[in-house]
Amino acid sequence: MSHLSHCSTTAHNHSWKNNRVIYYVIFIGIALLSLINRDLTPVNELKYISIALESLNGQHLFTFYNHGEIYADKPPFYFWIVMLGIKMFGVQGGIIWSGLFSILPMVGICEIFYRWTRSELQPHIALIATLALLTSTLFFISGLVLRMDMLMAFFICLSLFHFYQAFERHNKNLPVGILPYLTLLSILLATFIKGPVGLMLPILSIVIFLISKRQLRSFFCFFPLKGLLAFIIICMAWLYAVYLEGGTEYLYDLTIGQAVKRGVNASIHREPIYYYLKSAIAALQPWTFLLIAGFISTWKNRATISNQQSLFITVSLTGLMMLSFVSSKLEIYFLPLVPFIVFTGFIGLQKASLKKTTHDAYWKWGLYPIAFITTILSVVAPLFFSKALAKLPVQINDLYWIFAILFTTGVSTLILLKKNHFQSACRAISLGVFSIIFAVALLVPKYNEVLGVKALAQEAQTQYQQYGEVGYYTYRYSTGQNMDVYLKQNVTTLDSPEELLALKPGSVIITKRNHDDLLQAFSDNQQTPTFVTQIDRYSVVVK
Repeated sequence: MSHLSHCSTTAHNHSWKNNRVIYYVIFIGIALLSLINRDLTPVNELKYISIALESLNGQHLFTFYNHGEIYADKPPFYFWIVMLGIKMFGVQGGIIWSGLFSILPMVGICEIFYRWTRSELQPHIALIATLALLTSTLFFISGLVLRMDMLMAFFICLSLFHFYQAFERHNKNLPVGILPYLTLLSILLATFIKGPVGLMLPILSIVIFLISKRQLRSFFCFFPLKGLLAFIIICMAWLYAVYLEGGTEYLYDLTIGQAVKRGVNASIHREPIYYYLKSAIAALQPWTFLLIAGFISTWKNRATISNQQSLFITVSLTGLMMLSFVSSKLEIYFLPLVPFIVFTGFIGLQKASLKKTTHDAYWKWGLYPIAFITTILSVVAPLFFSKALAKLPVQINDLYWIFAILFTTGVSTLILLKKNHFQSACRAISLGVFSIIFAVALLVPKYNEVLGVKALAQEAQTQYQQYGEVGYYTYRYSTGQNMDVYLKQNVTTLDSPEELLALKPGSVIITKRNHDDLLQAFSDNQQTPTFVTQIDRYSVVVK
């Protein structure tokens, strides 16, 4: 008998291992530790805090600016959350508050899918599917950063969960109640968080699913006219508020401008059409091989695909095609599809495990490569690639800790697989990922100078106070303006040597990888900086 089947009869002897809430609590604790210990990344996280501060200072709710320039890339909802956190708890407390809106939606998605698939998956397989989702690379990284993507993914998943509940009730001739309105509300919130993806992904998936079930005529059962009208009125009211606050230019940039910038002819993040097929391999690690085995099983058992599994596949394929045909591509845009892909794979694995001829085979095909690669990588990398590892901005002893965790995880998984303990092997892999995240959370303070700019800002503040508080400037480093979060005043960007030379003595200049250019500009005009220091790839110079 497969150990997977045996586990269901002995779960009461290992109840703590099968309690998903314990894993949620562990992950939330590790995520909060990481958030407290690390600096914000300057490109996105620090920028969002800076935009929120600018909105609070300018007292505008519907239009957003990054140092005076229109920032219409995102709708308002996430910025309202950040602004509320800063208002209630200050900047540092607001950062933790904002982080919770990545961490908690992540756990929320896991719980939605655990509950959603209770009729499809046995409890022990539902648990390991939940752990696999929680520890998938793209999914857990997205839960550890200050971004709106996880919150949007939560409402997309919630909208489709409510739709499926309504669909099942409709097929049983039961009243759907408020479920269609909850579906629309979730889509509205997803749209207000991230924009078109939050609107298009659930609606397109639902329409294609209904077509595949030959039930498109039931569309208005799931999208009642009153709900659709309310949805449109709220969206129009939002756009009108944007027009009143930001004028025609902002409204154009928010709608048509964003469509051109990202959708049709991308000026940013332009990638080939196959981008997501390639990036999915990394995004789903360490479970990629196991999920591929699950997909093969799903294909071989396609005659027995349930409505739920059919919806998961529809969402995955619809989302993949929609995102692939959008010109602008980033790996994180793939995030809302990850839960559907992971649970599709595990439903397929369960179907294989229930067949006498294949009950163990698919698990072995999927798990042995993970265990072998993890074990071999942890040994080969430090032995044969020590010179390459030494070039990384990480202390070698810290890397050895990570390799030790990988080795322990790989060997433990191999031992469990040898005994056909597949559920325990999956748990070992998940705990290995938890251990790596925990180790990184403990080690990250050493590398905050590489990750963020807080130490850089503190050095700039010290020199600013010492040399007369003239002003802060960045030289050919536009994202440095977001350091106003730490410096508590505006930072002016300089792009030419002429602007640099015109500064008053005592001006504090921050640059990134332009240290030599800056000093050369002073030297060419017979000027010598009063103070120069370098912090990692950044420099602080006082004229």
